[in-house]
Amino acid sequence: NEARLVELLKDTGVTARPHVKSHKSSYFGRRQLKSPVVRGLSCATVDEVEAMVRDADARDVLLTNEVVTNDKLSRLVDLCVEFGPQDGDCSRAHAKPGGKTAQRRGGSAAATALPPLRLMVCVDDAEVASELGALASERGVTVGCLVELNVGQNRCGVDSAEEVLALAQHVAGVEGLRFCGVQGYQGACQHERSAAARAQISQQVAAQLRAACDMLTAADLKPEIVTGGGTGSFVHDVAAGVLTEVQPGSYLFMDVDYGANEEGFSLFQPALFVLSTVISARPTRVVLDAGLKSHSIESGLPRVLDGPLAGCAVRNGGDEHMVVDLGADAPAAARAL
Repeated sequence: NEARLVELLKDTGVTARPHVKSHKSSYFGRRQLKSPVVRGLSCATVDEVEAMVRDADARDVLLTNEVVTNDKLSRLVDLCVEFGPQDGDCSRAHAKPGGKTAQRRGGSAAATALPPLRLMVCVDDAEVASELGALASERGVTVGCLVELNVGQNRCGVDSAEEVLALAQHVAGVEGLRFCGVQGYQGACQHERSAAARAQISQQVAAQLRAACDMLTAADLKPEIVTGGGTGSFVHDVAAGVLTEVQPGSYLFMDVDYGANEEGFSLFQPALFVLSTVISARPTRVVLDAGLKSHSIESGLPRVLDGPLAGCAVRNGGDEHMVVDLGADAPAAARAL
């Protein structure tokens, strides 16, 4: 899957900023950063940001969510103070690990093998942006900000290109902040089964982002970063021609729900599994010891990947049980067990 991501992006001019919420693992975050098409990492929470910076040595991190409490904003500023460059500007792009090095602000020799931290966060509210700027300025650092545009998911984000411009102008005028770009993520379309439908949505998202970018550029605030897209849409988002980077996350392991999309597992393969044991076998069913506490079912039930039970219907059996039905609709190989 890592190699496939490189193949899909290598000649596009678009980089990847994989979303670590799909694995929440510093091991896999560090591994993803070694890819030639990966510029940095996307995180959904302050906890994830801290883990990726401290444990995965991530030095180009985007918090793709809004943060509003003083405690969490202060934790982001703390990271900039500890891992940022000597001049405190954590909004600038730096060399990837292995390139030009810079020393940690605290003077730690252990940090000299890594570039300084670039930390960016999404905003959709001027008051919160001002609070973050005040905290950053007080500590002598600069935090990067992306204005989030609502591109159809109706979740976070301002609702128009005009609002993007107004908030970007506000951010640009706040000491301790630097306007870096725009985020437009349409998460609702990631599991739209039809590839053509996803492509159409990607074009609609691109049109909204293009309008905002044109307005920003005309106001001398050309966005350095235009980010969005996910595992189900990023191929179409890249083709739409507006994004500078994409944020796939589930591509690394995939799951049954993505496998139900029209492409199935033709782009990325299942790479993470739960190994379970048959603890009871009856003529019409097989019971496994992997129940709700072994996997999640908010996006549907798991499926047996291969072997004679592949293709059998699976049903929830509770906390510690999963039932595989061997009824009349089950494959002949399963019923013959």
